[in-house]
Amino acid sequence: MKALFLDRDGVINIDHGYVSTIDDFEFTDGIFEFIKLFIDKGYRIFIITNQSGIGRGYYTQRDFDILTNFMLDEFRARGIAIDGVYHCPHAPEEMCRCRKPSIGMVEKALLDYPDIDLENSIMVGDKQSDMDFAINANIKDRIFIKESKDIRERLRYLMIKDEFISHQEVLTKTIDMLIPDIQRASTLVIDTLKRGNKILLCGNGGSAGDAQHISAELTGRYKSRRGALSAIALTTDTSAITAIANDFGYKYIFSRQVEALAESGDLLIAISTSGNSENVILAVESAKALKCRTIGLTGRDGGVMRGICDIDIIVPSDDTARVQEMHILIGHSICQSVDSAY
Repeated sequence: MKALFLDRDGVINIDHGYVSTIDDFEFTDGIFEFIKLFIDKGYRIFIITNQSGIGRGYYTQRDFDILTNFMLDEFRARGIAIDGVYHCPHAPEEMCRCRKPSIGMVEKALLDYPDIDLENSIMVGDKQSDMDFAINANIKDRIFIKESKDIRERLRYLMIKDEFISHQEVLTKTIDMLIPDIQRASTLVIDTLKRGNKILLCGNGGSAGDAQHISAELTGRYKSRRGALSAIALTTDTSAITAIANDFGYKYIFSRQVEALAESGDLLIAISTSGNSENVILAVESAKALKCRTIGLTGRDGGVMRGICDIDIIVPSDDTARVQEMHILIGHSICQSVDSAY
């Protein structure tokens, strides 16, 4: 079990010095989102806090308990479960075993949760004693918070890092699986253009942006200078789209344009992250009726579009953002093949 160990004062709340009352307790900006990020990664959450104010007589154990219950209630109200709160009530001169950087508090946590894997856990603290505690407890990863605003900045850093890691995981999973289909799609695009036919593209939302992006790479250029190539994104003519949507229905905005613009031998690249977009599916059906070839760029399990296109390129991810990133990479890969053929 992976654990996220958090110091309290200076990490969970702003450290005003011996915080002991609800009125003095101010959550650090970003702490709720920060903890949720780790919960989503499978971490269990523990608070490890020195509370020498009890031993020094600045406040009582009861004061600490009241404040702790308030803190836990605030976490619960935001859907955050704290698995354990461990505190050292002793003054430094008492030379106890539980005061950080000693490891007594984590030993108590291990008694309650013997499956905690310290080597794959993280300690978050704002003092050197927190970092030394982590070293002494053999907690591998440590996050040092210099001031309260660092929580928000660290949160942004981790979220950005997660996006890159998630992208990398999908890319790694995709490379060997999809390259043969991308090769076939590239050959079909090149053959279509060399016959003097054109490429039509369609999609909704981000997929509309991808359709326009790929079309621009063909009519303009991708990397090398070459002649202009015939490609039309069916997402750009707002007069046609709004007229068709108004007069016939939104589901026909692409199929009606295919019927008007496509000729036998043309190629439709249909983009839908879910594979279930009705207007895209109808566009594929219209293209096939006109003896056009079709390439489907989808995600997840391919949806309804799976099997209805001549070539299916299905990105194996349920994350729409990752699917869209792979779609534009696939589009760029096809454009590179086109460049090399001219």
